[in-house]
Amino acid sequence: MTSHYVSGVVRFPVDLRLYRRYEELTQWETFVFKYFPITAIPQNKKERQKLHKQVDETLLQDADFLKLHNQFRTKIDLAIELLESAIAHRLRFDILLFDGWYLSEALVKAAARRRKKWISIIKKNRNIETNSFQLKDANGQPIAFEGAHVSVEDFVKKIPANAFKMIVVNDKIYWTFTLTVRIPSLGKVRLVISYENEKLTDTFVVLVTNCLDWSAKRIIETYLLRWPIETFYQDGKEHLGFDEYLMRDAEAIGKHWCLVFQYLRQNELKEIGLFW
Repeated sequence: MTSHYVSGVVRFPVDLRLYRRYEELTQWETFVFKYFPITAIPQNKKERQKLHKQVDETLLQDADFLKLHNQFRTKIDLAIELLESAIAHRLRFDILLFDGWYLSEALVKAAARRRKKWISIIKKNRNIETNSFQLKDANGQPIAFEGAHVSVEDFVKKIPANAFKMIVVNDKIYWTFTLTVRIPSLGKVRLVISYENEKLTDTFVVLVTNCLDWSAKRIIETYLLRWPIETFYQDGKEHLGFDEYLMRDAEAIGKHWCLVFQYLRQNELKEIGLFW
């Protein structure tokens, strides 16, 4: 997992964390075999989760397993660590940009504690509180919603076509609709729904942010600043062997990543004359 800094022409990788799956880190299968030697470990994800519920209470009684268990960090935990690390190193920034996988109550609260704005993509199955907004049809009449919540996907289907407005961002046209709503665990947020054609027939994207007074154009412009992260991974993998290491040890892998990070950071700063 990585964090990156972008400000105009200044853009460089900041920090990284190695994520390890719970079962790998804790050597879960080994401990299952130790205490449940005749138990078959299923490959199916749902069946493995059932087995976890059956055996983990016993495994946690083992001091060696408990020590490994306590070392585990979720991707959200690591994202918060990257945020706190950037602040600890006095990196000046106002807004966090992250993809929908990291959109969680914990990360949003961490950003709020640090008084940071944020923008993310929101998954279409997330729920919106129906009493937090009023949506009108093409004739200007309020649209009724059944129940206390509506999914983002169903909400978008109710938006009349004439509510979408054209905006231009970086010479590209988007058809957008924006509204402030409340979402469980996120609180009051602003949504921006965008299509790439006037007929609204292509796949839509929904951005969500705590920047309640920002326009749809500003929100999209800002979120698109994540693009240098994609080019960073492309350059790192194609030219510097970022993902072509032969080490198995986590510490050795981390050292390899740090070397790649350092080279790319220096190269980015050289290009704009801030490093020599």
